[in-house]
Amino acid sequence: MPSNARYIDIDNLTLENVIDDEMGRSLLTQFMASGHNSEPMLFIGMVEEYVTFRSSCNRYESAKTICDQFIVANACHELNISQQTRINTLNKFQEECSLHKCSRDLFDECVVNVMLEMKEDVWPRFLNSTECKQLIGDVAFEQILKRQQSPRQQDSTKPQQSGLPSQQQLQPQQTKQAFSFVTTPTELSITESSVNKKSPRNNKEAGITSPSPPIRPYVTEDDTAMLRRFCLPPTPQIEEALWSEMSQKQGYSLHSTKVPVKMNGKSTKMWRLTGVVDAPVEMLVNAAIATEHRKKYDGCLTSAEYLGYRSAKDIECKFSSSIMYERYSFPIVSDREAVYACTMKYETYSDRYWKRYIVAKKSIPYEQLLTPKNTIRVEGISLHIFEQANTENTQSRYYVCEWIDMRGSMMSWMWNKVVKVRAAKFHEGIQESVRVYRDNNPSANKELHNERLMDTLRDYLKNNIPRHCV
Repeated sequence: MPSNARYIDIDNLTLENVIDDEMGRSLLTQFMASGHNSEPMLFIGMVEEYVTFRSSCNRYESAKTICDQFIVANACHELNISQQTRINTLNKFQEECSLHKCSRDLFDECVVNVMLEMKEDVWPRFLNSTECKQLIGDVAFEQILKRQQSPRQQDSTKPQQSGLPSQQQLQPQQTKQAFSFVTTPTELSITESSVNKKSPRNNKEAGITSPSPPIRPYVTEDDTAMLRRFCLPPTPQIEEALWSEMSQKQGYSLHSTKVPVKMNGKSTKMWRLTGVVDAPVEMLVNAAIATEHRKKYDGCLTSAEYLGYRSAKDIECKFSSSIMYERYSFPIVSDREAVYACTMKYETYSDRYWKRYIVAKKSIPYEQLLTPKNTIRVEGISLHIFEQANTENTQSRYYVCEWIDMRGSMMSWMWNKVVKVRAAKFHEGIQESVRVYRDNNPSANKELHNERLMDTLRDYLKNNIPRHCV
């Protein structure tokens, strides 16, 4: 008789989730051992232990063992990695590591190689194995086999390109919500409270599977206030309490929160990037929000498409929203995508009334939208601040602060790697985008161009007096 018992739901069946799940890891290791390929999982387990050591001395001893067993040529568990990766890792260990200093990211390049190999070779075979059947149950296993045997059928009502939502799906929901900011000794929390308006008759009508109603697809004033508190802490004491430095490079710095931030029942760390660019703030804003420039600087962004516009009046909110579809591709994990409601506002700060532009983004709940194959829908909220940094307005400063639930469970070292890559690409790319924009628009130093996101700023200025922050 078919078994419905399962340890991992089929919708969350990814290599990363299997590795993170105790039973999943055991069955995957068993499957790989049966094919005489147990080295990758042994290596991942030792690296996970390595990064947890607080002492550089302990990390150094562990790193030496890992190199001897997995990295050096003809090691007892020699990994199938590129020769260049092998050389880079051994050189880094010999030249940069000691009993007093041993970086946690020493084996990142090796792990990337190993995970890519597993995704390309091991994972497709595992999906057809008895171990996978034991993990997800007979019924789900049969569904996987059917998906592999027959091409995916598209519903005539679904978008034909990239799984984008229809305009009807993007209509505002019937339930309005507010967020309140709560601080506890162990984590920072954003809690929900439902207010006014008629609720959907049931969860299915609302497009969700959980008891709580969906977030409305626009940015509220509470959202921007909460994000501002993270992005621009009001005092040095709060800054120190919130943030821990991840990296400091020439021109920019990257931080993550010391404790997880909880939103809608999910906890993950936020990250913040701060940098300086030699350009007027308007030029920086133009280069940053132009869709054709974003792929050059926004981390691993592969697609950004405008879907529609919702005026503040239509959605009964202080801010209008420009709706954007975004898709990201990462070297190790499955592709991620999101649909964001984006809005822009303006204010001044300091006793000299320097200019500051703020872009807030908030994801539309994933349950409302169609998800392409091999893609995971994420939820997130972020704030981009671009501000004048000197009297002449020849230098600008930017802040990027983001909370994102990547779903599919990412190991901490993987999350750190993704964030660091995005930060480096963002800073390098935004400078290049400014240079290209300056070359193409030599007379547009102090003007904002007609991007769709700019319409939300015009709406804001029509109905609100810009705030001044002392």
